[in-house]
Amino acid sequence: DNAEARLLLAKSLLATGDAAGAETEVRKAIGAHAPDDQAYPVLAQALGAQGKFKELTRDLGDRKLGTPAARSAVNVALATATLAQGNAKHAKELADAALADQPANVRALLLEAQLAAQGGIGVPAVRESVDKALKVAPDDVEALLMKAELDNAEGKAADAQAALQHAVDAHPKSIVARAAAFSYAIRGGKLEDAKAQLAKMKAFAPGDLRTVYSDALLSAMQGDNAHAREQVQRILAAQPDNLPSLYLSGMIDYQMGAYASSEDSLRRVLSKAPADPSVRRLLALLYLRTGRAQQAVDALTPALQRYPDNPVLLRIAGEAYLASGNLALAERAYEHANAVDKNNVGSEVRLAQVRLAAGDSARGFSDLESLAAKDASASQADLALFSAHMQRQEYDKALADVDVLEKKQPKAAFVQNLRGIVYMAKRDLKDAQASFEKALALQPDFLPAARNLAIIDLQRGDVQAARDRYDKMLAKDPKNGPALLALAELQGVSGASPDDIRKTIEKAVAASPTSPAPRLALIAFEERQKDVKAAVATAQSALAAIPGDPQLTEAVGATQLVAGQYNEAAESFKKLIQLQPQNPLTYLRLAQAQAALKDYSGAIDSERKALALKPDLPQAVNALARTYLLSGRPDEAVAQARGMQKEHPDSPGGYALEGDIDSAQKKWSEASLAYKMGLDRKPIAALAVRYYVALKNAGKGSEATAAANKWMTQHPDDPSMPLMLAEQDQQQKDLAGAKAGYRKVLGIDADNVIALNNLAFLLTEDKDPKGLEYAEHAHRLAPFNPSILDTYGWSLMRNGQAARGARLLRMATSLAPGEPEIRLHLAQALAESGDKAGARKELTELTKLDKASPIRAEAEKLLGTL
Repeated sequence: DNAEARLLLAKSLLATGDAAGAETEVRKAIGAHAPDDQAYPVLAQALGAQGKFKELTRDLGDRKLGTPAARSAVNVALATATLAQGNAKHAKELADAALADQPANVRALLLEAQLAAQGGIGVPAVRESVDKALKVAPDDVEALLMKAELDNAEGKAADAQAALQHAVDAHPKSIVARAAAFSYAIRGGKLEDAKAQLAKMKAFAPGDLRTVYSDALLSAMQGDNAHAREQVQRILAAQPDNLPSLYLSGMIDYQMGAYASSEDSLRRVLSKAPADPSVRRLLALLYLRTGRAQQAVDALTPALQRYPDNPVLLRIAGEAYLASGNLALAERAYEHANAVDKNNVGSEVRLAQVRLAAGDSARGFSDLESLAAKDASASQADLALFSAHMQRQEYDKALADVDVLEKKQPKAAFVQNLRGIVYMAKRDLKDAQASFEKALALQPDFLPAARNLAIIDLQRGDVQAARDRYDKMLAKDPKNGPALLALAELQGVSGASPDDIRKTIEKAVAASPTSPAPRLALIAFEERQKDVKAAVATAQSALAAIPGDPQLTEAVGATQLVAGQYNEAAESFKKLIQLQPQNPLTYLRLAQAQAALKDYSGAIDSERKALALKPDLPQAVNALARTYLLSGRPDEAVAQARGMQKEHPDSPGGYALEGDIDSAQKKWSEASLAYKMGLDRKPIAALAVRYYVALKNAGKGSEATAAANKWMTQHPDDPSMPLMLAEQDQQQKDLAGAKAGYRKVLGIDADNVIALNNLAFLLTEDKDPKGLEYAEHAHRLAPFNPSILDTYGWSLMRNGQAARGARLLRMATSLAPGEPEIRLHLAQALAESGDKAGARKELTELTKLDKASPIRAEAEKLLGTL
């Protein structure tokens, strides 16, 4: 019962790494009435070392201690626990309190550095705290290691190595210092240095789990996966929830082809660390390897929201989009990665793409082809080449790319799916169907191919055949979440009851309880049903099931905003900012809620923070102008815009803001001048369009035309201006000009859905059969868009296929029941196909519209002919 002895034993155990034993002994010391100021700092350290953050907060959060040193030590531990639980603001308050009690507290100074790093304040602020800690304790291991990390981040490799060596020299038997030096060597590819550090660790701490982990990691790096797996299992036997070891276990199993156990390990890590991009990256690779492209996209989406400029994530996303058949998103991902990554083979691929975009076609394709030949096992260059050929509508060359991929991966279902996509683009449905069916023969649960086959069935008007595709897949695997969501999507367009659709989505949720995708689908379903309360409740339930997920956090705030729960929405978006502090769009979400609360100063502050992160962000510029005008402060809005112009003289953001403010007040001449100054700084398509509109509204038609022509000459690959001009011509009934404009857009972007749909409608009205081709193309790209289904169904009817057109128009009506024009088209198609009873039913509904409605007049006229 000797309190002093128990306390000494606790400190000794803590010093040797036995935090659990230290906790046991210090609690016995407390029970034996050891002094609070001596015992509770040790308990705080022991709990923190074990990751028992909730217990630490519970047991010591309100503990009053007498000496500044004791208070400081406990507050540092509490701050660390609070930060680990996601409350950075309170952690900062506790760290400040610790430093107020003990300005030379090294742990507190290092925690301040960590908080500064996480808050994105910048390297100088972080380094200042680390330098203060090193001034107090020049040999402190943690301070030296943090200095090494800072030096490494700034590219000062020699300084980083010197700091690590200092830590090792000062503490030659410190497992922390040796493990850090080992890690640094591994990251630098210096395996011999890593071996030397591991040998030292084995000499003085062979049983320490950090030694075992390092042994496992080095073995995996050297290809000895069997030994690596054996070592990592030793760690997991002692600490089943050790995240680094679970992650390493997942990596090893992935390399050994044990995909089920790898996925299990990685999912366990993801449940504890949902924001970690490396875990999501590996999980996405696993999904791609096992033919689950959509799940790969779902895994990557939260990571890309948090780290939108990560080239590694972007490359994998490009592959996932290609594997799932979404060429437009694949191209966007590759192009974005190209802009930010210039360091490896992947960057060479993207450099070739840039050359293609710049018109240096010969050299661009040569680079890609030589890269693809460099490594016969790699597919990244082949996929980029395929994407480039598809973008240029060089379909025969794209098929040749698929042939190359097939030789490298003859049993990969996604390769056959890509072949089918090419045939779809060539409008060769027979060969497309054969390719997709081959993909399913290789991998019966390959959903992208099944979905593409279902789309072909829908294009033929055969809903039951499309449904059979999913039913066959679900018969083998009733818990296939993505297939259930695809079935729910099909039910939505084929007129199934809301209860049936909800049940299907709920099955998908039950099948994948840790995936946000089915829960987001259920939230979207409730929103489509106009059941706002149900949408809020569903979103909150989803977030409770997957706490900390950024997509679900945003969904909660968004549904609360629609429900008029503005205070609650603001709190949700504040949590989203904590999860994604570097994402400017999160601040704009908060600003929406603040503006709804009429907290205009708060909204303006949030919008300024968004612009601080990304000065050219159009959404932020527009939102700031709107908020100033809502608050009745146009002069302050202009002052803010001009302040931005001075602060960022080379950025168009401030000029765009001033132009938007002038436009809102119909000061068109002033707006055009502001937009012109913005364009002089950076050519942005949206700004060019606004400049044109401002000139037109100012009565300067010839200047507007000249500006538009100049933009299109200087930016021949940008479809924004010709699309806007074509839409303008259509509104003004200049149908010849509109058709020419839409064809120009399609010459730039063959998959522009708006241009395809609008041109299809105009040509159909002219009884030009070419309209049906454009409608089919648009439908392939957006098969469940009600507007496109409407155009396609209408075009089929006008081309003598009324029954098939009616089936597609019924889908469009199911998706957009509140659109009377679509219902009128359906009635006309039903009447044309001979289903007069069905036509009367639809027309009778339309006669209930307002008497002044032209749709009602048309319906009554048609009803009179039946």
